[in-house]
Order: sequence, then C-alpha cells, then structure tokens
Amino acid sequence: MYDDRSQDRPTQPTDDFYEADREVPETYDETERHLEPETHDAPVDYDETEVYEAPGHSIPSDEGSQPDELMAQLHSGANWFYWIAALSVVNSVIIACGANWNFVVGLGITQVIDFMAMLVAQDLNPTAAMVLTGIALAISVTIAGMFAGMGYLANRAHTWVFIIGMLVYACDGLLFVLFQEWLSVGFHAFALFGLFAGFKASQQLKTYAVDQQFQLAPEAS
Repeated sequence: MYDDRSQDRPTQPTDDFYEADREVPETYDETERHLEPETHDAPVDYDETEVYEAPGHSIPSDEGSQPDELMAQLHSGANWFYWIAALSVVNSVIIACGANWNFVVGLGITQVIDFMAMLVAQDLNPTAAMVLTGIALAISVTIAGMFAGMGYLANRAHTWVFIIGMLVYACDGLLFVLFQEWLSVGFHAFALFGLFAGFKASQQLKTYAVDQQFQLAPEAS
C-alpha cells in the first residue's frame, strides 16, 4: 500500500535559495558617510582691558586728555600763590625804598606792616630806621614765603592748601575794603577765582583717581 504522507512534509530550501540570499548586496546611502564638517563660531573678540563701571561711579572717558587738562587747570590755579608771594615781596621792597605805588595783587597785611614801619622810622635816627625797615621787610618776606609754600603744596594737588589759602587771602582782602582800596579788592576777587579753579581741578583729579581704582578692581580680582 502506498504511503502518501511524504507529500505533507515541508519543502526543504534548495541551494539556489541560499545562493540568492548571499547575492543580495547591502544597500546604504553613500552620502551618509560624507558628513558635513563641524562648524565652530568664530571666537568673540574682546578687549582684555575692558573695565566695568561700579554703580554710582561714573568712569571718565578716555577721549581727549581729561587728566592733562585737569592738571593744567590745577597748576594754573596753584601758581596764583606764587604770584601773590612774589608781588608782595616786590611791594615790600618798593615801600622800603620810599615809593608811593605798589601792585594791587599783593598781600594787604604785608603792606600794612611795611607802611607802619616806614611811618615809625621817620621819627628814628637813620640806623634805627634802617633796622626797623629791615625787620619789617623780613616779616613781609616770611609771610610771602608761606604763600610760596602753599603754591608748592597746591601744585601737588593738596586740596586743603587751596582751602586755607583762599580763606587767608579773602581775610587779607578785607583790609583793602577797610581802606576802601577797591581796585585791590577787585584784583583780590580775581585771584580768588583763579585759586578756586585750581581747588575744583584738584577735587576732580582725586575723583578721577578713585574711579580709576574702581576700573582696575575687576582685573585685580
């Protein structure tokens, strides 16, 4: 009897089937292997000397030469002390020589001392009169020298020197008001204005120096 169960068995794969499977090429997109080069943003250019403004403190602009201009204004105001001192000495010498004229910018206190010595010397013998005149001249030169010293310190931006100098010179001008020497009063006011300009420049230079320290603070940290 013929057994037909062999027909129900599954068909075995042939060699052609395996050969066809091996011949199937691997497909891929060649463009995937050509990756686009990575792009990097250009480094940000910055100034290493960049500073930061502290709150409440304005940083002066570097345009122009602000410190140089302030120093010139400072010296211009401080040099008024030298002018006052020099003209005061000249006035004392003129009075000691017996002249009746003088410079209006000089100190009033030195003129008072010189004129009083001249009046007293008229009643003295020539030797005593010469000694008295010399003493008065020495006192006047000493006072003028104090103003010259103020000029030296003021040129080095000592603000307190401007304050003392302006107070002393203003009080000195009151002597001319007392004697109604209005031309000298006017020139005293003009000199005081010059001294005040130097005082203001001195303060601004100190503020500028403080602001510069605030600028350098971030770099130091």
